[in-house]
Amino acid sequence: MRCAYADSKTHRRFREALWAAGNPHAVHEVIVTSPFGLVPRELERAYPAAHYDVPVTGDWSRDEVAVLQGDLRAFLERNRYDAVIAHVATEAPFVREIVPDAWFTAGEKVTEEGSLAAMTKALAAALKDAPKVSARARMAEDLHNQAVFQFGPEGGALVAGASFRGRYPEVRIMKEGTQVGSVTGLGKLSLTLDGGRLLSAANVHWVEIEDFHPEGSVFAVGVTGADERIRVGDEVVVRHAGDVRAVGVAAMNPREMVDLRRGEAVMVRHKAKRA
Repeated sequence: MRCAYADSKTHRRFREALWAAGNPHAVHEVIVTSPFGLVPRELERAYPAAHYDVPVTGDWSRDEVAVLQGDLRAFLERNRYDAVIAHVATEAPFVREIVPDAWFTAGEKVTEEGSLAAMTKALAAALKDAPKVSARARMAEDLHNQAVFQFGPEGGALVAGASFRGRYPEVRIMKEGTQVGSVTGLGKLSLTLDGGRLLSAANVHWVEIEDFHPEGSVFAVGVTGADERIRVGDEVVVRHAGDVRAVGVAAMNPREMVDLRRGEAVMVRHKAKRA
């Protein structure tokens, strides 16, 4: 498993240039990379961005360019920015086709001193009149984006109005003094039972079971229904008639959970106590 982009020497230098501009939390970072196209900084530790072993060569195929440009066009249509600063070298020509008014700051190499100084200067100019953004506000937005990426729009309920304890990427998500989830080095939000109840109320990532209380893993024979959006490896809520009985990780897709009569459907992490 490869490390997150932020852990690399190159990206540490990028972050230094960003912090030198002042008001760094007002900046949303998006990584341009092959073969994925775009990876928002808050998703860099999530699958698949942090779990591929393809060497990054800087060479882009025609198909990869088309994917990147399509992603970039769609991303900017959905997300409005006051300014776009493109610190790219090889990718500059096809990024410029989509964002002609972006500020391009890199020379031949993105890590050379002149390129990094140009990035800092452009960021400082773009941030000159921007309101100050706190580290907490940046974390709240990043975790909201992560929750929506993982669970869909309903996932925002996990972090709405929440407080956070710890330092990214090891963060506990708290609501009214109760932990509802956590961010781990695996790059995803992990649910507690209280977090599972929030998602169950939003009717997302649920697995319906017969009337029993799991003592270990939930097997397919006991499953009566499942949210069709679930993928293998997703965090899920195990419930019966609205009563949350457990939370865990899906070991099957929804159709397999319902149709198969044997095999592990959910690896249970936390189970509710019997009333």
